[in-house]
Amino acid sequence: MMYGIAYVLVYWGEQYISSGLASVIFAAMPFYAGILAHIFIRDEKLNIIKLLGIIIGFAGILIIFKDNLHVYGKYGIYGMLANAAAPIFSASAAVIIKKRLSSFDTIALTGFQMLVGAVCLLPLALILENPAEINFTYRATFALIYLAIFGSALTFVTYYRLIRVEGVTKMSLIAFVTPLVAIIIGRYFADEHLNAGMLIGGTLVATGIALVTGYYQLLYRKMNGRGSNR
Repeated sequence: MMYGIAYVLVYWGEQYISSGLASVIFAAMPFYAGILAHIFIRDEKLNIIKLLGIIIGFAGILIIFKDNLHVYGKYGIYGMLANAAAPIFSASAAVIIKKRLSSFDTIALTGFQMLVGAVCLLPLALILENPAEINFTYRATFALIYLAIFGSALTFVTYYRLIRVEGVTKMSLIAFVTPLVAIIIGRYFADEHLNAGMLIGGTLVATGIALVTGYYQLLYRKMNGRGSNR
């Protein structure tokens, strides 16, 4: 569900919609994760504060990408539907892992899922793609190795370990964090321009994350402690 379906839907759909629109649609993942966790996981109940945080964070993503919500060609609607389905599978997989597979070694869990995903996708790749068009340049090879190690293996091992202690709803907030990280990296390493919409959207995303994670309570206690000491 995580590798063989969810990301395939995202990658296929992005051929026909902009990356901004894909980010906004995938940012619905915390809604699905919160609802599924509320139903199937005893210790992860969705309350008003968490729901408000998810809504505020989603609004921030929408503001950040408001100028990049484009659809390409006659298959655009299918691209949107594919990207809309992807976070449902990602959230479902995370809930299953939390509920049924928390005792498994995270390295073995990650490796086996990737192996199953590869076995499912390789025949499709050979049928639907043209192997003769593959060109392993130095840049492409480096990108592939980087994504395999840092973007996949280490990332998901860490992700599954954090799900054990932090829960599915909190970890689903990566759908909010990833666009922020991309903006920061683009600003400092690619000299990309930051506009008011990005700053406002980023503030809303940070606020939403603080509400869902409960970090605002820690800040409140610290501020009260300082105030009383004075």
